Amino acid sequence: MKQKKKGAVELSITTIIIIVMGITLLILGLGLISKIMSGTGDLTTKVIGNADAMIDNLLIDSKFTMPGQVIIEQGKVTTVLVTVGHDGSTVQGPAKFKVQLQKNFPNGIDETMVLAEVITPETVINEGQQAKFTIKIAASSNAPITTGMNAAAYSVVVTANGQPYDQGAFIINIQKGKGIFGIL
Repeated sequence: MKQKKKGAVELSITTIIIIVMGITLLILGLGLISKIMSGTGDLTTKVIGNADAMIDNLLIDSKFTMPGQVIIEQGKVTTVLVTVGHDGSTVQGPAKFKVQLQKNFPNGIDETMVLAEVITPETVINEGQQAKFTIKIAASSNAPITTGMNAAAYSVVVTANGQPYDQGAFIINIQKGKGIFGIL
């Protein structure tokens, strides 16, 4: 009888060790897969950004291009490029262009949760040329998860020599920040 109990205890310890090792490998495997998938998403974003930049270079006569939506994780910072082309329709010759932001937040969201700012200074653009302006966007770790109608938004106003030139807007969709091993 004593031998059966000893065997049963050894068997249960071995089983527990195998289960713990299996769970550990499962968690590490999920973390690796999640990291690979998020890297693929980042790569896709960069490729699309490069394609947009190439298209923008072909469309110098366009006045103003920018994304209509920005996706950001809680606790992260990202940048967006705004391309301004001087087509000569509003002002002629070299002109000083400036990009300004005006917030449009729904109830429950304020600048302590989501903040965007233009980090490129006022720039002189010659007629027929274009320039890129960078907008930095940050979402705090306690920013609410948003999509569509409840998302924070910014109006973008472009001026040339202090006069209105063009305008647009973008919304900021906030996604849940990723935890340990990149797992949600």
